[in-house]
Amino acid sequence: MVDRHYRQVIEKDKDVQEFWALTPAKVQTLKLEVKLPKEAQSREWPTKRKLASLIKQRPVSQVAKEFGVSDVAVRKHCRKLGLDLPERGYWQKKRAGKLGSA
Repeated sequence: MVDRHYRQVIEKDKDVQEFWALTPAKVQTLKLEVKLPKEAQSREWPTKRKLASLIKQRPVSQVAKEFGVSDVAVRKHCRKLGLDLPERGYWQKKRAGKLGSA
């Protein structure tokens, strides 16, 4: 499979031989430098009480835009703080007037 799909990518036979001659010991002698992405910036979050209030007032996606993060980040932070989030579809039901007191 490798021969069929990748052999044509490397045109020079010398380069192919060098690639297949790589071993862990040889790679260590090459002293390759790997640049890793910077760590995510730590973000200042509101207090637990304030975040709970925001989550009850509007959808998580809108709260996320306010803080410049994804809705997943807000959900994870809420879970970390032990906050309950509205069930899926809650805001659509509320807009449609289909939330009754059961």
